[in-house]
Amino acid sequence: MRDWRCSLFHSADTRAATIDCNGKVCKVTIGSPIITWAEADAWLYGGDAGMIETDSPAVIVDNRTLVPLRAISEIFGYE
Repeated sequence: MRDWRCSLFHSADTRAATIDCNGKVCKVTIGSPIITWAEADAWLYGGDAGMIETDSPAVIVDNRTLVPLRAISEIFGYE
């Protein structure tokens, strides 16, 4: 995520990671195959938002969070 110039926020309470990159924000919850996303200012201006279902959910392995990177990169416009 650092090379993409993105911000990552993790909440142990909600077991979710929020990633802010390229004017979009996505939320990945540990154990859920659903990733929600929105334009960073969607709440203010009514921009695009949505959700996708991935083949595999985010998981924690050896105290590290593993996320479905392909799905996340496509949300942010990377191939």
